[in-house]
Amino acid sequence: MKKTFSTPKTKHLDHSMRNSLNLKYGLGANAAVPYIIARSSTFSSQIYRGPIKRPEATVPLDIKTLGNSKITQIAGHRLDQNDADVFYEVARALFTKVHTHEPDVQVALKCRALLSSIGRASGGKTNLLLRESLERLVNAKFEIHEKTGQFYTTGLLQSIAYSDVGSSKGHIQIEVDPGLIKLYKGNQWALLKKKERSVLKSPIARAMYAYYCTHGNNPYHLLPDTLKQFVGRLGMQDYKWLALLRTALDELKIATGWHVCELAAASDCRAMRVIVIKRMDEKGSHQKNYSEPTLETRSGAYDI
Repeated sequence: MKKTFSTPKTKHLDHSMRNSLNLKYGLGANAAVPYIIARSSTFSSQIYRGPIKRPEATVPLDIKTLGNSKITQIAGHRLDQNDADVFYEVARALFTKVHTHEPDVQVALKCRALLSSIGRASGGKTNLLLRESLERLVNAKFEIHEKTGQFYTTGLLQSIAYSDVGSSKGHIQIEVDPGLIKLYKGNQWALLKKKERSVLKSPIARAMYAYYCTHGNNPYHLLPDTLKQFVGRLGMQDYKWLALLRTALDELKIATGWHVCELAAASDCRAMRVIVIKRMDEKGSHQKNYSEPTLETRSGAYDI
C-alpha cells in the first residue's frame, strides 16, 4: 500500500537553480552538504530517544550557527544526528542524479539499501524509525537570513511516497525542496566522507565533523563553551561536557587521521581551546589560529 506525506509538489527544477558539484569522479558514497547546514546545529547532537522529548517549533526556534547567517526553524520537530544520516544519504543520491542532468529533483531509493547505507539493518523497528525520520525531514521548515541580506524560507525534503517498506522490493520516492538547492550555490558546500563519518559513534563527534569539513587545514581554535552551545549541550555540567568533548575529539582524530584533535589544557578552564589541525605544512609546523568565530544566531557574526 502506498502512503504519501506531501506538500505541493514541484515536478521540475528550473535550470537556473541547478548546481554542478564539479567533481571529476562524482560523489561516490560521500555526501555534499551546504556550509549553512554543516556550520549550524540544524541537526542537533542531542539524540531524542526515550524520556528525552523532541522539541517542536510551535514557536520559532533559533538554530545556533558558527557563521554569518541566521537560521530559524519555523515548523516541524527538532532534527538530530540520526536524521542527518538519512538526509545526507538523500543528498548524495540527489546530486548523483542532478549530475546526470535529470529534469527533476526526485530520487528513488530502495528501503533496504538506504538503511544499509546508514549502517542500519532492515527490520520492523528500523523501518519505522526511517519513516519517522523522513516525515520529520519533510515537516521541518526554516527561515534563512544570509549575510548578503537575502531572506528565504525552505525545507529539506518536500514530499515522500513509499510502498512495501518492509519487503525486499520496498522503495521510497523522495522529492527535495527546491530551496535546498539554493544552499549549494557559489560552491558553498563541504564533502563529508562516508568512510570517516560512518565510524563516528558520538553524535557530538558527528556534528563537529560536519563543521570542520567546511574548513581548510587549520580551522579557528574554538572555546569549549562555544562548541557546547553549538552542539546543543548548554545545560550540561562543565566537567561532563569536557569529558564528552575529549572523547569526541579522540574519535574524530582516529576516524579522519587529522594531525591534531585535542582540547588544549590551561590552568583556567576559560582559557582552554579546542584545536583541530588537519595537516601540517611542509616544514612540519602550523600557524597558530587563536581567533574564534562568534557563535551567533543573527547576522553580524564572524564571517567564516
